Amino acid sequence: MPERIRPRLFAFPRDVELAWLTELVPDNADRAVLEAMVDAFATTAKTKRLLPEHLDAIERAVGHPRPAVHGPAATRLTVLAHYFPTAAEALERAMARPESSIRVHVASALPNAPAEVAAPLLAATLSDSEYVVRKAAAAAANSLPLPELLPALQKAVANERDARVRVLLVQAVTFQEGAVALPAPLDRSGR
Repeated sequence: MPERIRPRLFAFPRDVELAWLTELVPDNADRAVLEAMVDAFATTAKTKRLLPEHLDAIERAVGHPRPAVHGPAATRLTVLAHYFPTAAEALERAMARPESSIRVHVASALPNAPAEVAAPLLAATLSDSEYVVRKAAAAAANSLPLPELLPALQKAVANERDARVRVLLVQAVTFQEGAVALPAPLDRSGR
């Protein structure tokens, strides 16, 4: 299976990021959390260092009750997980939050994370107490080749009681079985 390439760590200019995000967040207090997250991500992308105060700002946004704040923050956290182990740890904390809406957004963003971070988090999330979170994890497992996830998916299919989730799980099993059957990647010389 071809190796995933780490995404380039860059941020759009602040005004571009905030132009579309703040339209969805009318409250000034909510907007301040969103702006702090955007600034923290931009600074991290520019300096290639994730300082604790920047991670705190992003985690604060991930924990925000408004989806227009925690959704984009979850996506940025998954990208940072390619570069910083502390971001991967923050993803684990986010998946342990009590709010199912936050866990849904984080699970949905996991295909953006490195495979070694996404696979165990998705495997654990397949047994979440909320069907919407399990459904998000099953959908995520349909978009990222993670053959190591196959046993967890097969177990989840056998245990799943919700038909909406089971359908996605069966699709994910089929998708991951196809990922196992992929030919080995060519080397740089084309052989």
